[in-house]
Amino acid sequence: KEYVHIEISNDGKIPDSVLKKIQTKKSVSTKGKHHGQGLQIIQDISEKYDAAVQVLTKEDQTVFQIDIPYTDY
Repeated sequence: KEYVHIEISNDGKIPDSVLKKIQTKKSVSTKGKHHGQGLQIIQDISEKYDAAVQVLTKEDQTVFQIDIPYTDY
């Protein structure tokens, strides 16, 4: 299989407690109301297209990697 690879990075680490929440809940935000929808949208798209989503987080950076199967019709 071939994949389309998307990578999004941001400064800083996501605490383990928050990381567990974003992997299991519909919408989570540390910024208050009306935030936290982006990751749920990514999760919905990944399920629809059988994509893989990984979150890699360390002290100075967090990286979201998305691999979507590619089919050339």
